Amino acid sequence: MFAILREAYGLAEDAPPSAYRRLADAWRPYRSWASFLFRATAYGVMDDRSAQDPS
Repeated sequence: MFAILREAYGLAEDAPPSAYRRLADAWRPYRSWASFLFRATAYGVMDDRSAQDPS
């Protein structure tokens, strides 16, 4: 998750934990949902191609 957030927000590789906490606080009360969406997007689950008819 940290790598996904670094890429999405342009954080440095050595960003302190407080930087991630500030991001997560802004998503309150939807932190779990935001986390899911970041991961789903990063792993291609939200890709338009995955929603197409396979036939």
